[in-house]
Amino acid sequence: MYACNITGEIDEMLRRHDAIITAGGTCVMVSMNSIGLAGSGGVATALPRGDPPATENGWGMYSRSPAHWK
Repeated sequence: MYACNITGEIDEMLRRHDAIITAGGTCVMVSMNSIGLAGSGGVATALPRGDPPATENGWGMYSRSPAHWK
């Protein structure tokens, strides 16, 4: 799997998503640091169910490191 980063304005991200689907892509990625939770939710609700999974780069920095929970 290769995750293509589609980060940008919501309309731009949707256009990029559609281009990836057309090219046979299987996964998209957005930068949480750039678009935030609201942007991620906006894109997620605009995409039809059954589309490729999305992943958020940078999220592990906030959620996985035990150093952040001390």
